[in-house]
Amino acid sequence: MKKLTFLGSIILCLLVTACSKKNDGIPTPADHTIKITASGTAGFAAVIYTAGTFGGVQKEVKNVTVAAGTSFEFSSDQPSGSFVFLKLSSDVSNKITYKIYDNGTIAMQEVGKIFTTHGTSTLTYQVQ
Repeated sequence: MKKLTFLGSIILCLLVTACSKKNDGIPTPADHTIKITASGTAGFAAVIYTAGTFGGVQKEVKNVTVAAGTSFEFSSDQPSGSFVFLKLSSDVSNKITYKIYDNGTIAMQEVGKIFTTHGTSTLTYQVQ
């Protein structure tokens, strides 16, 4: 009887182990599509950087000079929790309008941000 109980216990343990759900770790969250648009009343420069963490190593992903009366657009897939930095610079007095979209929804925007001569502004957005 003891052998039968022992054998039943072993079979039950093997069955539970074999049928238990395996966890391969924490699921990776889906990337977010980040889109940035900007335009100005005069020419300006825009530089976009990304970083995995705030204060982490920033990687330059786009550096563009935008002529007066034109605009630029940039899109990139970024993981949740990462950071996107938009550095805007103008050598002349300028009014720059920018929008940052996260999966199609406006996350940050400013219309007619005033820049003085040789003005620079860096905007930080954390991907939600």
